[in-house]
Amino acid sequence: MRGEGASSLSAPSSLDDVPISCVDLPSQLAADEDFAEPFLFTRTEEAAAPAPLYPEPAALASAEGLYLYEPLASLLKAGAFRLLGQRYPVQKLAPQSHLYVSRLPVKDFPGRAWRIQDTSTFAKRDLRRFLADIPAAELSVRGFPASVATLRRQLHLREGGTAHLIATTLADNTRLLLKVERDIPIR
Repeated sequence: MRGEGASSLSAPSSLDDVPISCVDLPSQLAADEDFAEPFLFTRTEEAAAPAPLYPEPAALASAEGLYLYEPLASLLKAGAFRLLGQRYPVQKLAPQSHLYVSRLPVKDFPGRAWRIQDTSTFAKRDLRRFLADIPAAELSVRGFPASVATLRRQLHLREGGTAHLIATTLADNTRLLLKVERDIPIR
């Protein structure tokens, strides 16, 4: 029972209304940075948010110049997928990839950002052209059916190098390989 000094805050009506706060601790601990605002949401807000997908998966075959975003791990673990498209001018590549795109850079997006330099489907001809001058690269997969090690073997790609490649699957099940500019500052 509440006494006179008890808080006037009311309890959430259900667990879906409990506020969730997502922060990126490694960057928060850097002495020379200001603390970024946490990403706050509830499961009710997430469930009610629209899930904007990039409208033209086929157009991504020529996506050079688009910006690609990967949310912070804390947002992914907490399940904040739909709200990102509502709170920031970004669209998801596919329902399961958890990668987002925009035509213009999005300031203060809670995560990493890259600029897409080139794309390739997994057709042999496209891959040959795409990988012609990339003997080694950093490689990651997001929403892709193969592991990094398996894909690296299939592409005959060594670790290291200056290129960064991301393999993903689009909403129409097209598998795409993206060459991206290393992390670009968005804060």
